[in-house]
Amino acid sequence: MKILQIVPEMKMGGVETGTLDLAKALVERGHQAFVISAGGPMVSDLERRGVWHLELPVCRKSPGTILRMSRRVRKFIRDEKIDIVHARSRVPAWIGFLAVRGTKARFLTTAHGYYRPHCFSRVMGWGERIIAISESIQEHLIQNFHVFPDRIRLIHRGVDLKNFSYREKLIHPHSLRIGILGRLTPLKGHEYFIKAFQKVRAVFPDAKGMVVGSAPPSKKSHEEFLIRLRDELGLKEAIEFISGTSQVAEILKTLDVLVLATTTPEGFGRVIIEAQAVGVPVVATAVGGVVDVIEHGRNGWLVTPGDSESLARTLLSVLQDSPLTLKNIREARRRVEERFTLDLMVEKTLEVYQELLKSPKILVIKWSALGDIILVSPSLRALRSAYPQGEISLLIDEAYGEIVQNSPYVDQKILIRRKKGGFRNFFRWLHEIRIRKFDVLIDFQNSEKSHLLGWLSQIPKRIGYGRRGRNFCLTHPLRYQPESGPVESQNRLLKFLNISMNDFHLEMWPSRPEEASVEKSLERQGVSSREKMVALFPFSNARWQTKQWGLNHFITLAECVSEKLKMIPVFIGGKEDALFKPILKDRLKIRYLDWIGEANMGELSELLKRCCVLVSGDSAPLHVGAASGTPVIAFFGPTDPRRHAPPGRVKILTQAVPCAPCYSPTCRIKTHDCLEEVTVEQVFNAIQEILKR
Repeated sequence: MKILQIVPEMKMGGVETGTLDLAKALVERGHQAFVISAGGPMVSDLERRGVWHLELPVCRKSPGTILRMSRRVRKFIRDEKIDIVHARSRVPAWIGFLAVRGTKARFLTTAHGYYRPHCFSRVMGWGERIIAISESIQEHLIQNFHVFPDRIRLIHRGVDLKNFSYREKLIHPHSLRIGILGRLTPLKGHEYFIKAFQKVRAVFPDAKGMVVGSAPPSKKSHEEFLIRLRDELGLKEAIEFISGTSQVAEILKTLDVLVLATTTPEGFGRVIIEAQAVGVPVVATAVGGVVDVIEHGRNGWLVTPGDSESLARTLLSVLQDSPLTLKNIREARRRVEERFTLDLMVEKTLEVYQELLKSPKILVIKWSALGDIILVSPSLRALRSAYPQGEISLLIDEAYGEIVQNSPYVDQKILIRRKKGGFRNFFRWLHEIRIRKFDVLIDFQNSEKSHLLGWLSQIPKRIGYGRRGRNFCLTHPLRYQPESGPVESQNRLLKFLNISMNDFHLEMWPSRPEEASVEKSLERQGVSSREKMVALFPFSNARWQTKQWGLNHFITLAECVSEKLKMIPVFIGGKEDALFKPILKDRLKIRYLDWIGEANMGELSELLKRCCVLVSGDSAPLHVGAASGTPVIAFFGPTDPRRHAPPGRVKILTQAVPCAPCYSPTCRIKTHDCLEEVTVEQVFNAIQEILKR
């Protein structure tokens, strides 16, 4: 792979060190690494490691400069055939985002800090993938930048253990050295370190302090303030100020304790893991990503930010309790080796790069409804079989996201809220689709909104059924055939990709905890493995009253199942159907199981696998039953079974009446004959036939 990182400057700092470490590791693994920056003292380190560096002013916020640099970088991407553009700050992100347009390069960002969610910073959330360096940064991106979680990858910073060798060091009261490393800015809390050090020196008069770091040009007055504070507290001979240096490992090895006194959320705190790697105990403020690294009292100590008293007390505790401190040092090194190594960071980053290079990138739109999403499972399976190295994403309403949670065929789930936000939400979906740079769109939703979304996204290949003058939205429109079955209709669209489905069976993917939950629930209800059950779903969507056979019919059927077949009726339904529970309890004098509102979709699938048959109307449980391999008796009245009945062991019960199928939520002739004329005896006989087979 050819990977280009863009960073403002290559001066000393956590971002720059991470850029250097990653570039060096990429070269060692046989990849080609490139860095664009405005230069700095670390450029020579890059070039010595075999990394190609291009010096450009990619640190200036001027819109004109950003546009000029994006054109220069685009030419560089094309000339060098760059695969990945990785931006590590806001100006580089704007340049990279604009530069990859019209090229084959993939774009991602790394969020190193808590950017304010204003227009200039939004670009940090526009990568096809975004690397968050801590859990708190990840949460910040989701909450404040509204980034879809499936685009974020959590990758902690890593330390090169070859450069930070571990050595246990005994604390000697007469030669203590306590240090703080970082830029001299008010946010880093140096003044609280100096005040706390004064209290430590009252107990350990020979202790020495080190303030390692330089002040940016705009913060020189703060450096002067810190020096005055040191002198006023009588610590001129005790605390030494050292300018920024690249010899971090050597400085850390001279310390007995490292302090991180940041007063605002810290993205991660690389110096913490560097100190822990060499065996130096760390006392840090409990801010941001620091808590990803330090567990108080186990591998370090956390204190309240801006509180020099608390910092001093903790430092004295660390210095006076050698056994506990030694135990913490050893645990800290173990955790660094386990979670925060450079090798681990590089491997996880390479995985993200390889994700981005998967081809083709396919977007499937099917956001509703529950049963229809289950019907898409054969198509997802066929797509994965045809493109094992491709990336398949599913745009789905978050209300149904759990259905495909464990699907092996879907790489990314884009969860949307269809009923909130109106046009604002629509354009947010559009933005999300565009920045992911899909190659193919398959529109199984086939609605006006989904067609418009596809057209505006400008995905090169857009496949779907053209309807009502919307053919222009699709590059590959197909005329809809109402007589086609639901899966066959999908199959016709997939033929545009030279895919022909031979296997139409539906799938669901319950998790092992869901399987165990069903087994435990049945056990609590006294159901043995030898007892047989019949599942009954008497309800439907509240809007579709015409799909209901009637609760009275189901109650009579349940009594027949119990008394004549000696099987257990199991009533299933959603939480919205719970108001019918008292009716069942009042009217049924037989043994039955009440699972109304008691199971999610995965648990329902597992429950139906245990049942001999399911009786349901044209609703979601019908499709869950078919996907579970359970024989289903299905009522179809207002809807056409040719268009909606799922593949599988499904027996259709209906009455041929002139007005059916009417697709009306309420019966227009007020008799509901299409289902009312289906008798309990007919359904019971159908159950017996299934049991015989």
